[in-house]
Amino acid sequence: MQLNSARIEQKRLSNSQRAKTQKTETDKSSLSTSVNGETNTNGEIKTKVKKQNYFPPTTAEQRRLLFETWEKTGNIQESCRIAGVSRTTFYHWRERFLAEGFEALERPRSNAPHRPRRVASHIEQRVIEMRQRHPTWGKLRISKEVNRQIGPKAISPNSVMRILVRENIW
Repeated sequence: MQLNSARIEQKRLSNSQRAKTQKTETDKSSLSTSVNGETNTNGEIKTKVKKQNYFPPTTAEQRRLLFETWEKTGNIQESCRIAGVSRTTFYHWRERFLAEGFEALERPRSNAPHRPRRVASHIEQRVIEMRQRHPTWGKLRISKEVNRQIGPKAISPNSVMRILVRENIW
């Protein structure tokens, strides 16, 4: 009896309704396979989130333990395991340790620039002179004039402003 009712129901559906139903089913299946191919019982797609590892910087104690162990055993892999660091970290710090000893392991090197770029003194003088001669000119006009006289890209507008602020004439 149920079989006959299913056939009757199927006949009621028009061809366009069948096509729509088939299309949505194929869309769901292709969508689920494109994302890891996993779906739960409700037909919802599960996505896997990739976990990113974070390794905090090594401490001075870790580095000291690393190289003390290395000096005693001579085994890089064992000393890295005991200190809880990677071999890459060992090789990163080895040159400093060999050159300067344990004192070099106490402080990490700074990534800040040690010699910040500074505009040449003759360019600074030219900027100050132009501002004094033409107090209405802004940083863009002064930089264009200096670049026209000295050469292209001799000074940027922001460098002009820094010089003028430093000299208290901005």
